[in-house]
Amino acid sequence: YVESDENWQALVSGVKKAEEAGMSLWLYDEKGYPSGGAGGITLRDHPEWEARGLLIAGATSTGGPVELALPPGKLVRAEAFPVTDGRLDLASSVDLAGHIAAGKLSWQAPPGKWHVMAITEDALYDGTHAAVSLADKLPYVNLLMPEPTARFLEVTHQRYAEHLGEDLGKYFVSTFTDEPSLMSRFFRPMPYRLWPWAPNLPVEFEKRRGYALEPVLPALIGEASGAARARYDFWLTVGELVAESFFGQIQDWCHRHNVASGGHLLLEEPLCDHVPLYGDFFRCARRLDAPSIDCLTSIPAQVPWRIARMISSAAELNGDTVTMCETSDHVQRYRPPGHCDYISDPQR
Repeated sequence: YVESDENWQALVSGVKKAEEAGMSLWLYDEKGYPSGGAGGITLRDHPEWEARGLLIAGATSTGGPVELALPPGKLVRAEAFPVTDGRLDLASSVDLAGHIAAGKLSWQAPPGKWHVMAITEDALYDGTHAAVSLADKLPYVNLLMPEPTARFLEVTHQRYAEHLGEDLGKYFVSTFTDEPSLMSRFFRPMPYRLWPWAPNLPVEFEKRRGYALEPVLPALIGEASGAARARYDFWLTVGELVAESFFGQIQDWCHRHNVASGGHLLLEEPLCDHVPLYGDFFRCARRLDAPSIDCLTSIPAQVPWRIARMISSAAELNGDTVTMCETSDHVQRYRPPGHCDYISDPQR
């Protein structure tokens, strides 16, 4: 990969021959996918840059014993909230941190309706896209922080400039980043809920929104007074940070090297995944000079034309002239381990 002189010689030779042949080249930015980890190099000696999240477990009670298994990680808060008309009374919460032992919360709830909530903070890997992708299964970087993307640019993009020259537009139409995300969406059932997190998030939230984040964390999760405002402000801040720290940093670097910044995001088709994975999908897409999609089906009726329209809208609003679509018959070919297709024809 980027640490092999022999591989660099082969790549430079291939790029130059392709350029001489008049081929259109795009510069893929990663050993596999999701982009950002550089095959594990970005996080080398920097475990503090790994993707992180808030893990939330909850239980309801009308009085009596409550037992709740805690998610893994460091305890952020454990509380019980009275529930009135379906809403949490945040001002009357009961601190339950002292009721935790051996990874379990045990509490005797008074009569009435209660919601018990335990929040931990931990690295994100198990059950996420990083763990289930078909490429290398490696811990992933935190897109909310600027430092890992700066390191990613140093060990990938800058190495291309060193070997091919500062004017990468001489060879490439665009770079291509592949399915980076916050990892804050589980791809298999897990016993707790998930929100993205980073060490810099509380500071950035207060700086940008004008009030502290930690006191409103329960309002992000349960219905409560001010919950809509808190959630909007939270995801707006997340979207801004991802757009600036990851997509924006890469775009700025590409502009300094005369090449467009391109790529495609994860799970573009289902709109409900846009928020947990990016905070603001469209804001992130607009930091791509050559926004792209992937089309994993060869069945015309299944082609995701709606997301193609959304991505082309991002390009049009920015005045960009290049878009791209990966195409394959992956959906028709891929079968997970242990899968068996049943064929109705007994002769086969």
